[in-house]
Amino acid sequence: MRIVYCFPSLKILALIVLAVCLPGTGAHAAPAAPLLSAEAILDVHWMSPQGDAIVFEDPPGRVRLKKLTDGAVLDLGLNGARPVWSPAPGLFAYYASGECPAPAAGTAAPYCPPPGLVAADMAAGELVPLVQGLAAGDDFAWLPQASGVVYFHQGELGVARRSTASNTVLMNRLPFPCPDAAPCRASVAAAANAPRVAAFLFNDLDGDHAWTADDAVSLFAFNPDSGEMLYHYDYAWFLSGAELAAGVRPEGIAWRADGSVLTYVGRDNTGFFLGFVPFSGNLPATVLRLPAMPALPRWSPNGETLAYVLLRGDAYSPTGAMAELHVMPFANLAAPAGSAPPSAR
Repeated sequence: MRIVYCFPSLKILALIVLAVCLPGTGAHAAPAAPLLSAEAILDVHWMSPQGDAIVFEDPPGRVRLKKLTDGAVLDLGLNGARPVWSPAPGLFAYYASGECPAPAAGTAAPYCPPPGLVAADMAAGELVPLVQGLAAGDDFAWLPQASGVVYFHQGELGVARRSTASNTVLMNRLPFPCPDAAPCRASVAAAANAPRVAAFLFNDLDGDHAWTADDAVSLFAFNPDSGEMLYHYDYAWFLSGAELAAGVRPEGIAWRADGSVLTYVGRDNTGFFLGFVPFSGNLPATVLRLPAMPALPRWSPNGETLAYVLLRGDAYSPTGAMAELHVMPFANLAAPAGSAPPSAR
């Protein structure tokens, strides 16, 4: 493992991790001017497939696009949140708010999508509703070739296809009712080049609507085409009731592009770890113990490198924490040697 950068802001770090996962070198150029000011950024999730634009939500709740070629910022005329580029050029999805600006005098009102997840095709000028009602606490990820999305909403893990405008439910699990001020957002991921999807969610196993030792942060993996459950592991992240109320949350699961390894952030009563679940070669699941809380694991496109974040306390940081970006090379595309994952309780 090698520390590449340290940042006081996890949001700035997320921009770099999401944009590219490459090992650093010993020397670094002076930092360039920021792409966007802190005041303009409310949520940034992905760079365009061509690497020429970033789509983001501004504080008033408008979806905007930042061109990296000339620096122009465009108002796309969409009200919503969490825009995420698809693997296809000019296509992204976002949470539509259901609120649309009034048309100019003498002009017809444009189509106003209902609240929920909407695909925006910039080339065709089309808005296609995918899943109604998605909001804070939910998550989604694009499937290979931008054929659709996998989503989690109100306990439902499903697949929404763009071409058929139909949804397939993979499973229903009762989500834990976290407070609105600190929602327990599910993490959803899809492999870039294989039929593999996963969900990392707060699971109210005993159905009593209270976080107890009988509940779990659970990890699930599915084949989105067949609906087959490939993996299920409860208690992937230990969380006390006090930590839940304080807003402590696990951040991130990630697939290697070929779907051969699922990586997740884990925690048990002995500490933090990165978990690796192989789906080829009959290899056992392993964990890599870490000295601090991990977050945002991301695989490089060729599957030879994993980037992740360690969150440490830092008295000199304005936020009281320091985010360290680490990169880990993988010899022969194999998961690192480690210990077995904690057994389910």
